[in-house]
Amino acid sequence: MADTVKLFTYGTLQPRGSLNKFIRSITEKSIPATLHNYALYKHPVGFHPEITKDPTRLVQGTLLIISTYNETFIDLVVMELEAGYALQIVDIRTEHGIVMPALTFVAANKPKGFLIESGNWFEYERLNTKH
Repeated sequence: MADTVKLFTYGTLQPRGSLNKFIRSITEKSIPATLHNYALYKHPVGFHPEITKDPTRLVQGTLLIISTYNETFIDLVVMELEAGYALQIVDIRTEHGIVMPALTFVAANKPKGFLIESGNWFEYERLNTKH
């Protein structure tokens, strides 16, 4: 897959997430994945998550293979950096146990929100959204 990048998503950018519509057109493949040694937090403002290093936790998410050389990808990176995230390379584990490097957006500063114990954004959303 030329001109693609592996991007680990753990919240609103995942295929079922509210912001996925911004990158759906450049997503070539999605694979369930886990990020070890990170914790998932609900940001105190708005309804979105952030992650930070934590050797005792893991985050469940989705590995996206996305096209990189286009305006949509650049807009995504700029949007996330302006929202207070930093872009980092992490090692993720796919649902088949394969470990590989991927990019992800981590909290640029220590999260001020609260810890989502399960490490699963959609589980948190399901339990905390009024139907």
